Amino acid sequence: MNTAHDDEFMDVSEVVKFGIPSKVVSVFEKEGITRFNPPQKMAIDSGLLDGKNMVVACPTASGKTIIAELAIVNTVLNLHKKAVYIVPLKALGSEKYREFKEKYEGMGIKVALSMGGHDSKEMWLAEYDVIIVTCEKLDSLIRHGIDWVRDIGLVVCDEIHLLNDVSRGPTLEVTITRLRDLVLFQILGLSATISNSDELSGWLSASLVKSDYRPVELAVGAYYDCKMYFDGREQEVGRRSDSLLALIEYIVGSGKQAIVFVNSRPSAESQAEKAGTVTKKYSKGMDKVSSSVLSAISQPTKQCRRLSRIVSDGAAFHHAGLAPKQKDIVEENFKNGKIKVICATPTLAAGVNLPAAYVVVRDLSRYMGGYGMRPIPVLEFQQMAGRAGRPKYDDKGVALACAKSEYDVDRVMDEYVNADCEKIFSKLSLEPVLRSHILSLIATGHVYSDKQLMDFMEKTFYAFQYNDLFELKRNVGTVVDMLGDYKLVEWSEEGDISSPSLFQSADSYHAVRKMRATALGRRVAELYVDPVTAWLFVHAIRKCASVRVSEIGLLHLVCSALEMRPRLRVGKGDYEWIYEECEKVSGRLIVPDFARADEGVFLEAFKTASALGAWIDEGSEDFLMERFRMSPGELRAKLDNCDWLLYAVSEIGFICGSEGLRGVIDELRVRLKYGVRAELRELVRIRGIGRVKARALFKIGVTDLSSVRGVAFAEISKAVGEKTAEALKKKVGEDVTQLKEQRRFG
Repeated sequence: MNTAHDDEFMDVSEVVKFGIPSKVVSVFEKEGITRFNPPQKMAIDSGLLDGKNMVVACPTASGKTIIAELAIVNTVLNLHKKAVYIVPLKALGSEKYREFKEKYEGMGIKVALSMGGHDSKEMWLAEYDVIIVTCEKLDSLIRHGIDWVRDIGLVVCDEIHLLNDVSRGPTLEVTITRLRDLVLFQILGLSATISNSDELSGWLSASLVKSDYRPVELAVGAYYDCKMYFDGREQEVGRRSDSLLALIEYIVGSGKQAIVFVNSRPSAESQAEKAGTVTKKYSKGMDKVSSSVLSAISQPTKQCRRLSRIVSDGAAFHHAGLAPKQKDIVEENFKNGKIKVICATPTLAAGVNLPAAYVVVRDLSRYMGGYGMRPIPVLEFQQMAGRAGRPKYDDKGVALACAKSEYDVDRVMDEYVNADCEKIFSKLSLEPVLRSHILSLIATGHVYSDKQLMDFMEKTFYAFQYNDLFELKRNVGTVVDMLGDYKLVEWSEEGDISSPSLFQSADSYHAVRKMRATALGRRVAELYVDPVTAWLFVHAIRKCASVRVSEIGLLHLVCSALEMRPRLRVGKGDYEWIYEECEKVSGRLIVPDFARADEGVFLEAFKTASALGAWIDEGSEDFLMERFRMSPGELRAKLDNCDWLLYAVSEIGFICGSEGLRGVIDELRVRLKYGVRAELRELVRIRGIGRVKARALFKIGVTDLSSVRGVAFAEISKAVGEKTAEALKKKVGEDVTQLKEQRRFG
């Protein structure tokens, strides 16, 4: 796979003749890169540094990022334009930010990272040369009319094959199409090897660089009953009753590391626990790492304690339920070799750069809501397999797909190991994904008539793939009508002419429907909420006029929004208490009647709202885990979403004339951020005071910053520690040295 002749490589110094400064060459050489590999050379030879559009379709770890870096420095240093780098995940964005900043800021290239917040122009970004964003963030910035869009000279789209993703693909597709309408720039798409990469490059009017080169050879095979099966050969790894543990012992015993991919969070945790029984004899000095896992959050949960125990044995699990700091600890200690095995869900395959000598895909199927267990795509398997083989560390990587029986080995080899990746297809025609994007196009004035809207759609990847746009046109019409019904868009009929001739006949005049967003529609587009969610909020806000607004009412409302999916699942043991609690607060719920029609959604929203209610009642993360099965990672994600949606309710309420909601919502947002009852909201606003310290201070009579003066230094020190006591006393202007002396002499 990685064999290549010398003439397929290029000395890094040769890029100087393309105008790349020698200081950039020095950056590569410091990293040990003296030659560009075949796909990198192909990209340069195909016009990368001449501003040509390009799609690079190569395996994971083939050096696609270096191609992007060459394009970036050429754009910034030679063309004096901005480079925008689109990433699929925030974690990947943070990694690229650190990388690019370390490499290039010393030569005057200013790097920025913009991920959070959906209601800001981020004016400060105008001062930066390289801007790293998710496609959703870039879409949001365009909706806010960023001025610096005209300065963009390059857009790098990492993992561009995610156009195939139902949830994120349409946003990426519309954003790329929209940018191409607004400004002339070079686009560089980085992709895994896909079957129709030529179709993708055709849409973008781009050169295609396609290669199967990898710097580290990758052997891909099947695994069953303690044997590795490759084309034409097999190898036993040792005997154990648990075949996977036999493989883990073989890998770790040979001084290598492994990532084991499973299909669920519980599986990741249980498999990591089993792996720890093997890795512990190969791991030493893990106490400090184990302790850091526990201290990553203020009140460790059962999940935290479990991870800590497993890490002490040299293994770990990794999934979306972990707190961000815990993920960082696991990743860092896997990179430095202390953690030998990570058992992970597939999200790790699309995340940060975390290679291993061996990758084992234990589960080749996954539960899909409404469909049961379904086989994973070949592309996903190859993304996971591509993690095997660490450049500079391994001369060979091994990826194994686990079979369920001896007869299943042949199927696994045929359907995954030796299979071609699926084609990627646009998902833009789906009505739910069109709503927000069509509203945005109208609200920003990008289109103002039915014809212009369809002209735009004809520039998309969907239109390039399918000649018949009947379904898309029908769905676009349905969505525009829906936006009108929701009072987000209004239209008028105006006359136009169908011929450019100087003299017109009477029948050349025809009516054109001109569309424009209402004030509400423009604000909804900026807030980045689904029009259906906005309609839900508008009706709930109207209901607030006759119902007392309460915490549970607001929480249940935002948890009913589409953006809060997936909500907490309602199990058999939940129905009784949920119905009882619903009955108690039914008069305070503000979701409109149409939102109660789907009982399943209504109950899931109530359970999720109840969990968030327990959080602001100062329930511990351990309690949330035990009572609601909400992990620390899930809690953080839900809190972020809830904060954004509450802000949206407040802003939509203002447009609808319900300004009174703003104060109630602002208070609730503070309480959600810190997880406190109402009486602590002033204390947690003080820097360095979280929920635990705030409660300790409240117990000794400190209710806000001003009341610090009335409580003795010694008493505050006893409650929250001397350092915090010092900081508080300094904030109110008291002499800390004198207070310490008074304490010492009693």
